[in-house]
Amino acid sequence: MRDRPLILGAAIALVAAFVCPLVLGESWFFGPRLLADAPPGLRIMALVPGLVGPLALLAGLRLRPLPRAVVSLLAGGVGVIVLVGTLEALTAGQSDGLAQIFTRGAVVMPGPRGLLLFALSMAACFTGLAWARRDEDMGGRVAGVAGALLLALHLAPLGGRTPLGIVLDGVAWKTAWPIPVTLIVSGAFAVVCAAQLFPDHLPAGRSRRWLLGLAALIGLGAVLVLPVGLALDAAARSPELLATTVTMAVKIYGTWIALHALIVGGVLGLIGLSGKRTA
Repeated sequence: MRDRPLILGAAIALVAAFVCPLVLGESWFFGPRLLADAPPGLRIMALVPGLVGPLALLAGLRLRPLPRAVVSLLAGGVGVIVLVGTLEALTAGQSDGLAQIFTRGAVVMPGPRGLLLFALSMAACFTGLAWARRDEDMGGRVAGVAGALLLALHLAPLGGRTPLGIVLDGVAWKTAWPIPVTLIVSGAFAVVCAAQLFPDHLPAGRSRRWLLGLAALIGLGAVLVLPVGLALDAAARSPELLATTVTMAVKIYGTWIALHALIVGGVLGLIGLSGKRTA
């Protein structure tokens, strides 16, 4: 299992999120200033990537496989838990710029805990797809179960709304179109992953590996469409909020994705060690 490149990539992304400033109006908050001067709800954004990033980087560069996997898994998990609490505070609106962005998305956006279920299910899908490179049957089953769960979450009420209802809501398309687009792509990702539960109906050999690669590409699209869409939407609707939207995407969304990548890297590392022992 190639867990080390994933862990190092996630660590570098966290460090980049820490270095990136947060733009609020005419104010630029870099890491140290964010800790000192920003509203309390925002300071954690500097603490999480600022602490977890260097720790993960050290683990990826210096630690042996087992401690590297354990540190990555624990650091990513603790970071996600802390960030969920921070996002719950941010959705209440901590400043004018943030309030405008979150108010536009609040009507359609599931709460942070609902997003956590989504993110963990997607992380499990990616774990299964990566595992399938070594063991198509077992990795495919993991990706299939995770995909089925992710598909079920598209029909479950998260924060009072079902993702399917959000996709079918005209207001969502008018006020925050990147969200329903993201849900459509993540739904396609869930379907392709869930299909791995029926290997007898899937192509074998090289075609099966091609299908697994396609699933990974769709999943990557589901990850990227939201920040790119939010930046395009801000540029079209509220150019004065573009810098805030982009820097928030880097610091919050980038940290969120990198933390889940650490979790995936840790799990893959443990799977790889288990496979070596049983071989």
